[in-house]
Amino acid sequence: MVTPIAERSDGLRTFLGLVCFLLAANLDVPPVLLVDEAERNLHYDAQADLVRVLTHELRVHKVLYTTHSPGCLPLDLGTGIRVVSRNPDDPGTSILSNNFWTNEHPGFSHLLFAMGAEAAAFSAFRRAVLAEGVSEMILLPTLLRNATDGSQLDFQVAFGLSNLSAPRAISSVALITTFLVDGDGSGDIKKRQLEAEGVPRSHIFQLPKGKAIEDLIDRATYVETVNEVLAEQGKSIPLKDLATKVTVARAVDDYAKSHLGLPNGVGHKIVASRLASQGSALPLSAVGKRYLSSLRPQLEAAFRTHYTLFPSAPN
Repeated sequence: MVTPIAERSDGLRTFLGLVCFLLAANLDVPPVLLVDEAERNLHYDAQADLVRVLTHELRVHKVLYTTHSPGCLPLDLGTGIRVVSRNPDDPGTSILSNNFWTNEHPGFSHLLFAMGAEAAAFSAFRRAVLAEGVSEMILLPTLLRNATDGSQLDFQVAFGLSNLSAPRAISSVALITTFLVDGDGSGDIKKRQLEAEGVPRSHIFQLPKGKAIEDLIDRATYVETVNEVLAEQGKSIPLKDLATKVTVARAVDDYAKSHLGLPNGVGHKIVASRLASQGSALPLSAVGKRYLSSLRPQLEAAFRTHYTLFPSAPN
């Protein structure tokens, strides 16, 4: 039996109307598509499907859409979100935040709070990599694309692992979660904690030994971007003066504190955002290219395998 289109849901009819409009227009130049309240009349699974279609399958230059639903969050959370909030000094106007990830709350809680949404509504059906810090969430999607075929990811990257206990981390983000820890001693500890809680080793990944996410980027490009940020304060860091036996981010912070009078170092979130904005032009280090090109297929394979937690007995 074929159900007439008039008897299908409002959400499906709206979506088909959008696709038919784009096909019928047959534009020589791919358009910029603007969708208001993209989640309207769609249940959560359908919202996630819509985001994938908007990301992967429509022949458009760019998609701009508004949403109040966690189900419609873009796959690239680090670079794909602009938050519109009421101006506390002038309630009749709004503030558009391009660099939203400035709050220290872990995971998606700060974003969901800004959307007026409940965390449970988000966590029911998504696939996510839970990493330690904001820089990973901002940079990792771009780095994975640049190290492979450039195609969009089919999972999201969240942050907050460094601030969460292992049991909370396991249940705080998504239905199917993998974990990415740093390549230092604290990463080793977090990895053992996750394993003790029953997470299979196939779902726990670690950056190369002694490396942080910034070390996967071409070193000169990273320092150049840092200097673009510091130039706003009339400061700069010579590449040749940076220590080489620590992570590049640590070396930058140490130099900024000891030579530039910046007790808090450099704003890594701002630097990460500027690096990610380079998109496909962002060059990787040799270590980064090797590691990331193998990491992506391993993550995708892990997401195809569900797991049940069997915590190990305490010693």
